[in-house]
Amino acid sequence: MEALDYLNITNKYTLDLSLWLDDYDDIYSDFDSRNYLKRRVSHDFVNELRIALKNKHEKINDLILLLPQDNRDTSVEQKIIRNLKNYFNRQLYLYTEKHNKNLKRGIFLFITAILLMIVNSIVSFQLNNNLFSSIIRIVLEPSGWFLAWISFDILYYDRHELRKEKYFFRELSQIKIYFQSSDSYIANE
Repeated sequence: MEALDYLNITNKYTLDLSLWLDDYDDIYSDFDSRNYLKRRVSHDFVNELRIALKNKHEKINDLILLLPQDNRDTSVEQKIIRNLKNYFNRQLYLYTEKHNKNLKRGIFLFITAILLMIVNSIVSFQLNNNLFSSIIRIVLEPSGWFLAWISFDILYYDRHELRKEKYFFRELSQIKIYFQSSDSYIANE
């Protein structure tokens, strides 16, 4: 990619994001030689989008990919737009699934931790102080606390990161993607 991203206000309600590209290959991984409908989207391209969207306060409606007029091919552009939309939707689905799975896992671990602590309390108060009850308490008490803290870690930190990714790909899945000649774009500025 030639230049970093920048934001343009097209009217007072719409914000568009423009990225300068040298050619279509800037969007895709250098190691993937398949056609544009099947190629993997480049991490560099996604990171540029992430940087551009990170500190914005308005909703971005349009992603404008700028290319030199000589390098443009409208049939290829339609394939790329379809591929990008599919990629963004697929990533949104995957992060939503991971987010939900982590929520269930965190709740399960927390409930398990509470149950272990309850069993530990019952063992402490009901059984006589003998070797067997001491061993059970030694095993259950740290296990319960460990699972409780692990569940808090999953429910707060892990889900927080997944929520950010989910939000990022939700925005990208709703954005409209266009290609435009960089020559005409410079003339309009």
